[in-house]
Amino acid sequence: MFKFSIFTINGDFNFSIDEENESTISFYYNLLYIFSDIDSTKKTITLICIQQMNKKIKEDIKKLVEKFETANIKMRTLVVEINSIKEGEFFFVFPEIKFNVKQIITFNESLRLLNKGIPLDKLEEELKKPIEEFESIFKEILENYEINVIEPRKKKIFGEIDKEKRICKYCGKSNKNGASFKEEAHAIPESLGNRTIISAEECDECNARFSTGIELDVFEYLKVFRVLYGKSGKDGIPKLKFKNGIEISYNNGKAIIIDKTGSNKLSINNFKIPLEYYHEMNLMNIYRGLVKFAIGVLPINEIKKLSATIKWITDVKNDSSSKKLPPVASMIDKRNYYEQPNMVIYKKISDKCDLPYMYVELKIAFIIFVYIIPFADDDNIDYSIQENYDKFWSINKHYNHFGTWTYNQFDYDGKRPFIMNLNFKEATST
Repeated sequence: MFKFSIFTINGDFNFSIDEENESTISFYYNLLYIFSDIDSTKKTITLICIQQMNKKIKEDIKKLVEKFETANIKMRTLVVEINSIKEGEFFFVFPEIKFNVKQIITFNESLRLLNKGIPLDKLEEELKKPIEEFESIFKEILENYEINVIEPRKKKIFGEIDKEKRICKYCGKSNKNGASFKEEAHAIPESLGNRTIISAEECDECNARFSTGIELDVFEYLKVFRVLYGKSGKDGIPKLKFKNGIEISYNNGKAIIIDKTGSNKLSINNFKIPLEYYHEMNLMNIYRGLVKFAIGVLPINEIKKLSATIKWITDVKNDSSSKKLPPVASMIDKRNYYEQPNMVIYKKISDKCDLPYMYVELKIAFIIFVYIIPFADDDNIDYSIQENYDKFWSINKHYNHFGTWTYNQFDYDGKRPFIMNLNFKEATST
């Protein structure tokens, strides 16, 4: 397999060709030549990783692909990616290399500085401060966790590609014992805006059950935020009607809230609106759904330690019982808007017994969730106890810069009426 990566200020693009033959080998080496410095005297070829887009690069890539595309139609995607980079914009190119989080952060910061106008010979000096800050903030995390960033920019299938070899992560069935994998299962539902993160190892039966069960509760829980911030899902932006006469819709770039109760409460500058949902909700299903989103992208070898977690996800009691579960932290990030759900998974690599095996950061629209994956085999600590949870939270120093966090308890396993209070304050001019 030949791999080639392009890092731009807007994200990365990974290009690969599975077939190794005379044509694809020739294509790959000619591709590297475009971004290389060739010294005929010393007989050396040096790949120049930092590039600045120009017409010649675009023309050379176009000609190369036109020459070899009959060998592999995927080559055309390279032309599309190159053409999306503006002339004069800096970007990185790499062959088959896997980078850690610190390196990726360095690439992103380098591109930000270069495209801001910082000269190349001043780049190393300019990078010192942000890299030192990064190391200071993330030191404890990097010592204890492997960080996996789920990049939603391009469509990616996580898991076994061959349907005949797939085993469902949730029921353990394969084609041989009755499971089918005809439908495309989204690791995070399309209704929440995900179009690119696909989970291969989820059978059709489990997919259908989740979509009308735990994922529906997550959808209902987040629905009001989708309308308030204009977040489109599979069926667009919904219009919401609540039991107590409140209606919310999104039109012309803003949320419109109508109170049909006649209370005139909306005329007051500072007010609170209770939203009484028609849909009864199982709060524990919200936690189950958030955890399932991560399970959907994890490799099979990593979910071996999560068998109790998967059992908890699939075994919905709806009997009004409760479990000791860690809080789910959430906040509204008013500075950023995520068109596609964005997920970061932290897996423990140290032997520290007072830190959880795995936790997740999930960004949907303006909302950020941070939550521990419960019931992992390696966890012997009860993170529903405040002292233990505080220890976990304390290593995530970067979250202190985000804003105000809310710590939600989703430990009730039963359907009941759900009321969400929205607090409104008069905007102040600065």
